Amino acid sequence: MTGSMTWDEGGAGEASGQVASMADAVQAQSRRLAGITVNQGDATGMIRELLHTWATELDLRGEALDVWATAVRAQTETVARTDHRMRLA
Repeated sequence: MTGSMTWDEGGAGEASGQVASMADAVQAQSRRLAGITVNQGDATGMIRELLHTWATELDLRGEALDVWATAVRAQTETVARTDHRMRLA
């Protein structure tokens, strides 16, 4: 493995916070849709908004998974280097 990978604590926290925020928005939108009577135009707009919110949440979850994958790769690389150094010692 080449290059250097580091854990981005701030980025991971930000991505996790965004995912939680989007999940809250999806729940709020779902409750709003379930609790009111709307005409077809309003319902279409609400459904479009809900689908956009879900897509955004999935994108953020993907970003969070990328951050975690980078962290795991960096940790694996660190362990491999440490193991190699210990074998040389």
